[in-house]
Amino acid sequence: MVATIDAIKATLPQLQAILPPQNGLTVVMDRSLGIRGSLAEAQWTLVFSCLIVAAVVWLFVARLRTRAHSVAVIPVSLISTFRRHLAGGLLAQQPQHHGAGGGRRPGGR
Repeated sequence: MVATIDAIKATLPQLQAILPPQNGLTVVMDRSLGIRGSLAEAQWTLVFSCLIVAAVVWLFVARLRTRAHSVAVIPVSLISTFRRHLAGGLLAQQPQHHGAGGGRRPGGR
């Protein structure tokens, strides 16, 4: 979504050049700052929670080898999960908006 917003912003001057001089394009609402902030917060939360889990495992598991394996599984599981989502196209899906009809199809079905 952020890449789409950046692409639209980059295209605005080209579109403005095509339009007649009396017409103009104006950005009325830009929610990209909030989206970028939410993404940064989600990334920080993910990193912080991984560090907490690793610290708890390191503190409460007695054997060193078991500690190391348990902590090493955290990034491996995250990477494999995101790779599966990317392969399945799940990270690229956008929500479907159906407008005021509440998702009903034309014709009342």
